[in-house]
Amino acid sequence: MAAVGNNERIESSEHAVAERKHRRYIEVHSIGEHSIEPDVYEFHMSVQSVKETLVAAKESVKKRVDYVLHVLHNLHKIPRTSVETREETTRTELQYCIHCSIHVSWKDIKSLEKARNQIVEKLDSNVKISQISCANSESAKDSLRIETFHRTICNAQRKGESVANSLDVQLDGPISVIEHSCETVQGKDNSNQCQDDSLFCRIKACTLKCVCHVTVVFEITCKHRKACFR
Repeated sequence: MAAVGNNERIESSEHAVAERKHRRYIEVHSIGEHSIEPDVYEFHMSVQSVKETLVAAKESVKKRVDYVLHVLHNLHKIPRTSVETREETTRTELQYCIHCSIHVSWKDIKSLEKARNQIVEKLDSNVKISQISCANSESAKDSLRIETFHRTICNAQRKGESVANSLDVQLDGPISVIEHSCETVQGKDNSNQCQDDSLFCRIKACTLKCVCHVTVVFEITCKHRKACFR
């Protein structure tokens, strides 16, 4: 019985070696790319009042700041966590100056732009407001790279399937993936499209594009039982 078992193990081992010798692979080079627009939009404001008394200066600033917060929170549903305020008080010999800075950061460009425009229309010269600027969060950058890499692998899969079909074989799972590069650039492809400081051009200048280059090795096997690799 033991001898039979040994023979079976020897035959199985020889069969496995033969199988490995007959394994075939294809190597596919693939490039994938993906772009995203900014996911963070923000602007800054400063409200200032200079009065002879501290109470008058505070009341003047508070009136304007309350209106700004009303527009942001109640009319355009920008959450309180997206608004930061900081107030400073200075004094000269005859006057008090109250300065309040407001920073607004939100993901919805449409509601943020409408809120800013409404504030600009209603408030006076004591309120200074910046243009809307754009930024990309770290989570968006990470998601962009992951999505681009996934698309690159999918491109390689499609190319591999096309080659396998032309050889009348079956494409199996990837054996290895080599990442040659995966680079992210900001606004590079839009430099010739925008020459002004419009919001559209600011968004284009902040748009991220990621390009990945990989090599994927796939195993290919017979579609039919008869030998197909001779």
